[in-house]
Amino acid sequence: MVWDMWLAKYPWMDKDNFINFEDFKKQMIGDPHESKPKPKTKEEIYKQADDILNAFNKSKGGKI
Repeated sequence: MVWDMWLAKYPWMDKDNFINFEDFKKQMIGDPHESKPKPKTKEEIYKQADDILNAFNKSKGGKI
């Protein structure tokens, strides 16, 4: 599937924007040797949501 996507883009590539298949594949599915970020805890998610709501409320003058 990634190969097919690369092939679909290939006709529009030129010397300035060419990307080889291996680099394209890494962009699409990631590098298997890179470590993945650990998932956020519930507490981290709740804090982030509170921060977003507070910023939103502040931008609206404290009103929802």
